[in-house]
Amino acid sequence: MKLKLIKGRSYNAIGVNVTEKQPSFETADKKLAAKLIKSGYFTLIAESAKADSGSGNENKEIPLEKMTTAQLEAYAKEKNIDLTGATKNADRIAKIKTALDAANDNGVDFSGEV
Repeated sequence: MKLKLIKGRSYNAIGVNVTEKQPSFETADKKLAAKLIKSGYFTLIAESAKADSGSGNENKEIPLEKMTTAQLEAYAKEKNIDLTGATKNADRIAKIKTALDAANDNGVDFSGEV
């Protein structure tokens, strides 16, 4: 899972050392990722989400909070996350994060890797 620092200039705790110059962090530890996201200092970067075509950033990963409605819906569909009733992007993001947290707690892997 790839996370990005969204609060503060740096974070150095529990084996994680990131700064605003190097804000991304990758971990295979789902419990650590969930703990960091719940801290409010990090957000999950959607690994398969790419910036819009033609922007020159086709391969740049973007955080859920920066995604368009179409990107959020595509990401949720790819991960089999139900967005029924989510009418705003904030609702979509909350449902995605809740589903990912629940999956992490239950050992479900959304990465698509075998």
